[in-house]
Amino acid sequence: MTILSLPPSEIRYTQDSIGTTFGRSTRHAFQPIGETLDDLLKGRCSINTIPSISVTWKNGKVYSADNRRLWVFKKAEELGSCNSIPVREIDDYYISSMKWTTVNDGESFLPSSEIRFTQDSIGTTFGRSTRHAFQPIGETLDDLLKGRCSIYSIPSISVTWKKGKVYSVDSRRLWICKKAEELGSFNSIPSRFKVKMTILSLPSSEIRFTQDSIGTTFGRSTRHAFQPIGETLDDLLKGRCSIYSIPSISVTWKKGKVYSADSRRLWICKKAEELGSFNSIPVRENDDYYISP
Repeated sequence: MTILSLPPSEIRYTQDSIGTTFGRSTRHAFQPIGETLDDLLKGRCSINTIPSISVTWKNGKVYSADNRRLWVFKKAEELGSCNSIPVREIDDYYISSMKWTTVNDGESFLPSSEIRFTQDSIGTTFGRSTRHAFQPIGETLDDLLKGRCSIYSIPSISVTWKKGKVYSVDSRRLWICKKAEELGSFNSIPSRFKVKMTILSLPSSEIRFTQDSIGTTFGRSTRHAFQPIGETLDDLLKGRCSIYSIPSISVTWKKGKVYSADSRRLWICKKAEELGSFNSIPVRENDDYYISP
């Protein structure tokens, strides 16, 4: 474990939202993070009395899963209270995958204003199977604004990525969060990612390979086991099979571009498209953590 000194502004969050108080197992159990920041700014505690945070490097950037302490240090740096902090370097496999929820490379937390609705209309009351069954969503918003409940007493919403944008099907709770954010009640909300597989139709020419080379035959566990990919292309061009008899490929968005790890099938589709056999193919949209590094 290496001890370093870094400016907090160079360290990124791993999560898209944080709790407003420290956890029960910490030195500052249940203390609001704003109070710790106030203590730091007024000299009632120092950088060295707050446990140092752990950091890891990922794709050339520095991240920390100690998001509440990092928030305190970032705010203190913004206000001129510190220039750098001691950090402990660890490997990224020590950080639980549940903490990698950031949607903007850890630059900030996720505001509800960045989350889109999946529906064009919503009900005005919660459903029967929810914690707030049949309660008007306006009442819940009023409770939130008047402090009768907090953002953390409302179940977190689920979000998913689609073509580089963030969506949620939890439309009523999202509406409440958006209105509360508009009125200055908070800046970010807790959210959780869920897997959502979407069927799309795309030109194969818009899909990129994840590999720099591919095998010339299909693998043993496929429908076309050990068949040369050129033969499958020939069957497709001569009508002995169709694009729908070949299993659809999975795609993922990464930095605004579409990739597929199903490289052999993608090669066939690209060649068939070049030769005018079709214009688009059915694909399944997946999250990129399903693709092995």
